Amino acid sequence: MKKAVISVVLALGMIATSAQAATRVYVTLSRSETFIDGIRTSMTAEDAKDSEVELTIDLANNDRATQQRQVDEAIKAKYDAIVILSVDNESGQHAFDAAKKAGVPLVFVNTPPPIADVRGKVSIVACNDIVAGRLQMRLLSAEMNNAGNVVVIRGTDGHAASDDRSSGIKEILATRPNVKLAAEASAHWSRDEAEQLVLGWLDQGIRIDAIAANSDEMALGAVSALRKRGIPAGKVFVGGTDGTANGLNGVKSGDLSVTLLQNTASMAKAALNSAKTMATGGYAQQYEWVPYEIVLPTTVDRYTNLEAK
Repeated sequence: MKKAVISVVLALGMIATSAQAATRVYVTLSRSETFIDGIRTSMTAEDAKDSEVELTIDLANNDRATQQRQVDEAIKAKYDAIVILSVDNESGQHAFDAAKKAGVPLVFVNTPPPIADVRGKVSIVACNDIVAGRLQMRLLSAEMNNAGNVVVIRGTDGHAASDDRSSGIKEILATRPNVKLAAEASAHWSRDEAEQLVLGWLDQGIRIDAIAANSDEMALGAVSALRKRGIPAGKVFVGGTDGTANGLNGVKSGDLSVTLLQNTASMAKAALNSAKTMATGGYAQQYEWVPYEIVLPTTVDRYTNLEAK
């Protein structure tokens, strides 16, 4: 009888130890929109497959102060690792400084921090956004036969992805003397704001031959503006970035000439693996680049999940 009691106690102890061993990972994502929702869904799916990770995901609603508070509270709650998709560069800097001071492993997903030296318990899992801008503009320039007017719709200024994608676009424009930058502005990642921008440019009489947008949602807002002014598909070449379900549908329908797909499943898996590895004392790559995939009307059928959300 005594032996049985000891066995039960030992078993209960093993269960408690197992429960305590779960790696607690806190995730703060900048906002809810199609692409970021894809990352959140993929992270939730990864969490469901891994009993050794306890995942908490919050949204910052595109508010820097909210995200900074979330990071501070996660550190106080003694999470084993933090994953952040930053609202902006200042929010990323705050997370880096706070996590470094507390000795908490930190993973930047999709938005690299504005920091040259990221040594320590830090990993960056992202696509190279400068490359995305270059690819997008090269493809749009080719569609235009390297001559004409292009307008650029930026995301939120000060956001790493927006800044880098726009820089990549301008690098290519600098090598295409007959492609002119007719106008550019920020639409803050919003489809509605992008639509209003393009309507305004058209109403000002600006000739537009191509539109380079920092995201699929803004590209589709631009398409809506073109349709409202009676401009048919294919008359103006429109490029997006992210490869969301809506973006892929836009390419399939002919509304978009190209999108650059970021594989949210690969990004989410790599980010959580890096967080877990560092939290348990292992080494994670400082930079883990997830390659962009070029999606054209001739290749879009290779991709699944074409159902718009």
